[in-house]
Amino acid sequence: MVKLRNSAVRLTLAFLPLAVISGACDSTHHPASGSVASSVSTTVPRSAPALKVGSPTTFPIPAMDMLSAFGSIWVSQPNRVSRIDPASGRVTATIPVPGTSDFRSLAAGAGALWVSDTGMETVTRIDPLRNHVTATISIRANLFVVDGLAFIDGKLWVVRPVPNDESKGDVLSIDPATNGIAQRALIPRTFDVMSSGTHALWYVRGASLLRFDTRTLRATIVRHDVKVMLAAADQRVWLLTSSGVIEADERTGRQIGPPIAIKDTVNLAAAVGPSAVWLASQPDSSSDGNVQPYDLITHHPLAVPTRIGFPIVAITALPTSLWVDANGITRIPYSR
Repeated sequence: MVKLRNSAVRLTLAFLPLAVISGACDSTHHPASGSVASSVSTTVPRSAPALKVGSPTTFPIPAMDMLSAFGSIWVSQPNRVSRIDPASGRVTATIPVPGTSDFRSLAAGAGALWVSDTGMETVTRIDPLRNHVTATISIRANLFVVDGLAFIDGKLWVVRPVPNDESKGDVLSIDPATNGIAQRALIPRTFDVMSSGTHALWYVRGASLLRFDTRTLRATIVRHDVKVMLAAADQRVWLLTSSGVIEADERTGRQIGPPIAIKDTVNLAAAVGPSAVWLASQPDSSSDGNVQPYDLITHHPLAVPTRIGFPIVAITALPTSLWVDANGITRIPYSR
């Protein structure tokens, strides 16, 4: 994902494999991984090929985080990870993981599922073929707390904020071949990161969008008008700005197409699928939310909003269904 700002500021972080890297940047970061906003529009323009969105079905499965990988939906829970069949919504495997965490992030890569533990300061590796834990990697360090995960460039990347210091944090990579730490860089604090498969991790601090290059370990501010980073996919970044939800080219940072006007911005969440970008949000913290698909080219709505529960935690899009983590896991079928 990429976004550009009028005057890019580069933050340099000295690089040494298995060594500390230093760097600095400005602003506070309040991550909203996989966040989105709901649109004001409730009509479908005739120019847009509409999606046929079916009725939602909610399964009483609690979840901290959710992703789709290895032909399944995966959700993290305090002491386990559950695997869900997208066709039936049935839990096909429950995998105990060490520790009991107040939040667990998920990532997939190198033929494995990865889950963090903020309590034990570990990352657990799961073999999806056997539904079995194969390794638990301790990355405990003074001050730093394990948080967001992303898999890119053949490595798992972990961000670790310092809870009581907005200026301090780090990012490290884990080599799947050894399950050991391969690189480490000090960065301004962030709780979450996203990746789109192009040698970059993305995160927001204050109103600044930053690109962390996983080859040079340099962080660069590429835009200053960002409220929330919503999604990264297919060399595109989806962002919430003062003008609405926008799509940006990761090579130039320039906006692509018109902005999507939004009204509700509580518990933002977004997912990019093969047919649409889905935006979901709530009008306030105690009200049900809505989710709506938009055309990937015109950014016009492709269907009227679908009502969902709250609080919205995450959404993920498959070729024929959208999955929403909001007081249970909700499946919404769709087709052309």
